[in-house]
Amino acid sequence: MVHSMHSGKIWKLCSSFVFLILTVTILSVAASASGTTVRTDPGRINRFTYQATTQTNHEGLRDAARSSSDSTSMLLADGRGTSSTGYIRADIHYVDRNNNGVLNFGVDDLVYCLHNRKRSPTGSQTFQILNYSQALNYMWPGWREQTVANDKVSLDGLVAILQNGFPARSAEEMGLSNNGNAYAATQMAVRFWVAERERDLRRYSWNHNYYDQSRSGFGSITALSGQHAVLTKAHSLLSIARNPPARSPAISTSLLSSNETRTQRDFFIYRYRVNLTDLSDGYSITSTSLPAGSSYTGYTGKSGDIIEVRIPFTQTNAGRSFSINLRSTDSAGVASLEFRPVPSSTNAYQGLIGINMTQVDTVRYTTWSRTTRTIADPYVHSITTNKSIYAPGESGTATIVLRNKGNRRAEASVLEVNGVRYAVSWIDPPDGSSTKSRTINASFTVPSSAGSTWNLPIKVDVDDHVLEVNEPGIGENNNNLNYPITVGRPDLDITTLSANKTTYDPGETVTITTNIRNKGTVVSSTSILTLKRNGITIDSRAVPSLGAGSNWGIQTFTFTAPSSITTTSYQVNVSIPTNQSPTGVTSRTVTITVRGRADLDITMLTTNKAVYE
Repeated sequence: MVHSMHSGKIWKLCSSFVFLILTVTILSVAASASGTTVRTDPGRINRFTYQATTQTNHEGLRDAARSSSDSTSMLLADGRGTSSTGYIRADIHYVDRNNNGVLNFGVDDLVYCLHNRKRSPTGSQTFQILNYSQALNYMWPGWREQTVANDKVSLDGLVAILQNGFPARSAEEMGLSNNGNAYAATQMAVRFWVAERERDLRRYSWNHNYYDQSRSGFGSITALSGQHAVLTKAHSLLSIARNPPARSPAISTSLLSSNETRTQRDFFIYRYRVNLTDLSDGYSITSTSLPAGSSYTGYTGKSGDIIEVRIPFTQTNAGRSFSINLRSTDSAGVASLEFRPVPSSTNAYQGLIGINMTQVDTVRYTTWSRTTRTIADPYVHSITTNKSIYAPGESGTATIVLRNKGNRRAEASVLEVNGVRYAVSWIDPPDGSSTKSRTINASFTVPSSAGSTWNLPIKVDVDDHVLEVNEPGIGENNNNLNYPITVGRPDLDITTLSANKTTYDPGETVTITTNIRNKGTVVSSTSILTLKRNGITIDSRAVPSLGAGSNWGIQTFTFTAPSSITTTSYQVNVSIPTNQSPTGVTSRTVTITVRGRADLDITMLTTNKAVYE
């Protein structure tokens, strides 16, 4: 629609704009054939200005009038006066699919006028609907219905504009801020292209000369504030019309990244980009075979989406295949084209062209298929020690067998046993073809302060070289364990002490016998057995190491019974140090008696007579 800035009134071909607005407003809500009524959404803004010239075209027609009686001026003939300047709008024409008289983007199909100098549809016109082939074969009944749509170059250019314009592409995809701007850019491109082709084909000028961007001297169009991007996009679409690209609908995906490493222990993460080519309807995710607990984000249904797939990082999901199926359609193919010629019965109205976005022309599918990485799980399969019981401070050897119950070869790692590190080579999983276990002989020393049980600390993959899951009882949670070591102690016990007699004469040999048993659970260290008589050491003997539960054997000591004037009792004692006898007897005593030695005393002396001669 063209607006005049000349007299304060806006004119169309044969009636004032004030009358037209009333007509559109009334008729746009009138009932008509379901889903086929073509209406015009009124009240759109001025977007551009034109500067017309008096230069004539191939038919001898000019835009600007040289005088008020200039019969060759299209602007004057269209009721726009003698001004060479005016405003340009882009009122939206649409097929009212739900017959509610209100433009609804996404439901109603948009159409574009081919005859800018004719009237906009009001909802009361009846249009033929022709497809691409029928448009090429269309023969207009008279010059008022003349069109360029039956020329293949022209029609292919129009198709290219529609396929790359609105609504086949969204305003966002076109780089414009809203639907109105996207429609205006597409409408202006159609006007530019039709005007150019009318001159090329030397057909009647139903579009003003200033729309012909291929020729100089016919005037210019300037964008008003905020409309420069719209005009730029219109020229871009015009360039496409001049060299229409082949339409090749395709959907593809590309893997941007996969996170299957130790930086993320909770999920396998995959990021895909969705790329659509010539698929106007976007795409949908129709089905997936993702494991339970999986999710994806980033879906909008548009080309360029980056979809992030998250699969729980579990041993069950390791090495598991999954797929995501995508479906995309194109409703902007040639098969969806609808050409509406100028109605013969009301040929003052525009012919229209558009795409029926409810008619799917092409369907494309693609599938993401991937298998998560396999995961190793090295663990301690068995532990044996060279003894069953150890003494505090005693050294031992633990034989540790490592296996891998994951589904991937475990890389070389380090095993730590009681702070000592051992290199471990790779280990195949159960279904592997090579070495499936590794044996490490690790030395350890029981702390001298250990109680009855001491835990031997073992750490598998102590440096975290092997990627594992983080689940209860497996993966990272079966790498560390404490193996219980039973700690025993010797327990020396003086089991017997006896003398061969209870009473001795002085000088007689006294024989003492004793025995020591180790009633503990580990070998004892050497010790000393001391023999005392009345607290005075009279002998000692080295006690050898005794095995758990073993006896030293009968030990015999002898000494001479001491001599005394009087009979005397003696305490004979044997003892051992207490440090190896937590419960055993470390001291025993026996009493012996030694008679006093003989002590002759002259108690009487007599003679046979008192006096001797």
